Amino acid sequence: AEEITQHPRHLNAWNEIHDILINAPLFIYPKKSKNNQKLDVVQQLMNAYFDRVMAIDNGWEYHRYYVAVAITTNNHHVTLT
Repeated sequence: AEEITQHPRHLNAWNEIHDILINAPLFIYPKKSKNNQKLDVVQQLMNAYFDRVMAIDNGWEYHRYYVAVAITTNNHHVTLT
């Protein structure tokens, strides 16, 4: 997928994806898993964030059933409303 999106024909899409990922906050909850202490990223919040940024803020139609949530960031502290 990276090779396809980095093709000059799709460079705008690649740049948009890259910018979204670079600017994404990381939702961490230390020791969130009792079974695996190495797991500390809250995947559900990451998914909600990317749904919001990609589908709502950037108008993507990549996901049929995205959830419209408002997300505000302040120094990488994220509040879902």
